[in-house]
Amino acid sequence: MRITRFIVVAFVALLAGCGPSPSASPSPAAPSAAAFADLPAGCQPIDLRSPTGEAVDLTGEWAGTGHLVGQEDTAWLIQLGDCVEGSVDSTELPSDPGSDVVRRTNLSGRIGSDFRINLDVIILDQPPGGIGFATYSTMVMLIEWDTDGRLRLREDRERGTEANRCRNVQCPGATTAPIPVIWYRTSDGPPPT
Repeated sequence: MRITRFIVVAFVALLAGCGPSPSASPSPAAPSAAAFADLPAGCQPIDLRSPTGEAVDLTGEWAGTGHLVGQEDTAWLIQLGDCVEGSVDSTELPSDPGSDVVRRTNLSGRIGSDFRINLDVIILDQPPGGIGFATYSTMVMLIEWDTDGRLRLREDRERGTEANRCRNVQCPGATTAPIPVIWYRTSDGPPPT
């Protein structure tokens, strides 16, 4: 009888040891490292959720009100983990409509768990056949949802306050305090007016 109990206890212990441990398998809340193996160096996984629980992904085309570099800005963003890269195109330069100067704007930044994007902004003005010059500034965008539940990116600056990016380059309306940038994903329809 004593030997039978020992065999049963040993068998149960063996079965318990053969199954997967709870920490060995990934859970929905903690994706496996393999899911983020293709992130660029320095980019970390981030799991931001909308008020309805959907994962936030900023990849896509954005447009809206306020102007980063000119009139009718359109931004293209790519999100890889907590890294965001992008470029901004404009149909018209604010300083000299009709000029041949090409303005290119590159954005690069990191998304925080507080729904803030700290961006480096590099604006390059290049005349045709000439050597261009670049200016560097920073900008903070907030990831938020409007009253209709639409995802938007809003510059973290109050109306009428100076924009950091306007210190070294001509900003829309020849002012250092243009209307703050507010972008909506273009695939969600036109931005509210």
